[in-house]
Amino acid sequence: MKTRSISLLILLMTLILSSCQSEDLYNPNASKEVKKVTDLAVPSGFDWNMNANLTVNIASTTNSRISLYVSPDCTDDSQAATIISVANAPQKLSLSVPTFVKEIYAKYSKQTGEEVVETLVINNGSASVVLPADSKKELTTKSRKISTRSDEMLISGNLVNYPANNWGTLMFEDMFPNLGDYDFNDVVAHYKEMLYLSSSDYSKVDGINLGVSIKALGGDKKSDLYLHLKGIKNSEVDYIYFYPTDLTGPKYAVRVNADKPNEDIIYSFAGMMENLAKNKGSKYLNTDPKSLTNTVNKVNFVIFFKNPVSLSRIAYNTFDYFLANETRTAEIHTKGNYPVFSSYKFESGLSSTVPYLSNKGFVWAINIPWITKHLVEGENFLKAYPNFKGWVESNGTQNTDWYKFGNESYVMPYIV
Repeated sequence: MKTRSISLLILLMTLILSSCQSEDLYNPNASKEVKKVTDLAVPSGFDWNMNANLTVNIASTTNSRISLYVSPDCTDDSQAATIISVANAPQKLSLSVPTFVKEIYAKYSKQTGEEVVETLVINNGSASVVLPADSKKELTTKSRKISTRSDEMLISGNLVNYPANNWGTLMFEDMFPNLGDYDFNDVVAHYKEMLYLSSSDYSKVDGINLGVSIKALGGDKKSDLYLHLKGIKNSEVDYIYFYPTDLTGPKYAVRVNADKPNEDIIYSFAGMMENLAKNKGSKYLNTDPKSLTNTVNKVNFVIFFKNPVSLSRIAYNTFDYFLANETRTAEIHTKGNYPVFSSYKFESGLSSTVPYLSNKGFVWAINIPWITKHLVEGENFLKAYPNFKGWVESNGTQNTDWYKFGNESYVMPYIV
């Protein structure tokens, strides 16, 4: 009996030890508790990109207006492009759309006045539409005359919008090279770009309409917003026109290197950030629901080119929005973009090959092709956007529209 009791005791202890050890063993399928963004397992090579290139093939036997949308309701703020088709001359139109978009919607009119909306399925980055013979004819000469320094030019009705949802959202974390609190509300700005295409050639751009609006400042550092138009030279600029909107004049959007024709265009929006209407007693701008102001600074202007520029040179990622400190000795860009005013140091804790990427795959700036609500100060990004985790850890294959589903308890209201 004594021997049997000892044997049972040994067996029991073995089972207990075995159970304890099994809990400590690494299980790749086990669910890891993630409390904050910096706990996420970012896949190697994750690009943080939320936009995709799209080619639309357009064929028509008439000169007809056709507009393309990313939403089935075809509202103005979901318009990706509007063009006048060229009769019997098939064209390819290059667009950029959010990665979650699997189909776009073509809207045109028939000669009877009936409006038609066709669903175009995206397959391998392309979609096609053939306008019927009875589509409404439009005068190809319909355009807008603009006076520039060198001449008067006709701006056609052919437009491409970046992003394809009216305004996009830039969110910055300003503690680079440290990760900081990772709430992405240190600087929040909205932006939009409208490309004026040549009247009969969708592959050429006559000018760019730029809109920028500062929405929130939740950081302790003084940073200013800039724009680097990658590959577009100052020598190509003919005329800059400022719209009489909330802010007017070049002091709010300064081309800092206009005297250097061979350099890429660089704009500073520092003037917009000097006189922001913070509420009395508020440390930050629009990060506290109890201290909200709709008096935000916004600027809208157009860059007209001396000669049409190839659309292939003005892609979505041509527009490199970034932060710089007052002395321009430190910058923060989206992943992969190099500094403009200073050199980049691949320091400890950073990727050894990719600028503005940590060695664990994290970034300090995200560019969202949608109007997106930013966080209330002190809140957790994963609680505000629960689908963000799935998007990151699936290497961008799931929850691609994570930014459309914010938890209202943790995000600020839309600021128009």
